[in-house]
Amino acid sequence: MKTTIETFIVVDALDLEQQVQKSFGQPFNFQADQELGNDSEKVFQIEARLENSFDNLRLTEFNEGRDPGAMTQSLLEELCRRGEIEPGRYLVRLSY
Repeated sequence: MKTTIETFIVVDALDLEQQVQKSFGQPFNFQADQELGNDSEKVFQIEARLENSFDNLRLTEFNEGRDPGAMTQSLLEELCRRGEIEPGRYLVRLSY
């Protein structure tokens, strides 16, 4: 059996939701955004990459209170661009 050891930045979904509320001034529901059930985890590779028009449009919609869906990656990347979080592999844990 082949295995690998990986390193992640682990974040609780509730903490992520609170950070998004604080940084963007909009409510955010990680569970609904990613369509996950209880006791789930999801990994995101986050880099402070250059903005693109697709992400800008989605972030504008989100900031206007519209929910374009599947926003977690875009929101984490924007937080990274702003210097609010470090780049890396984020493991977001959902448990309620």
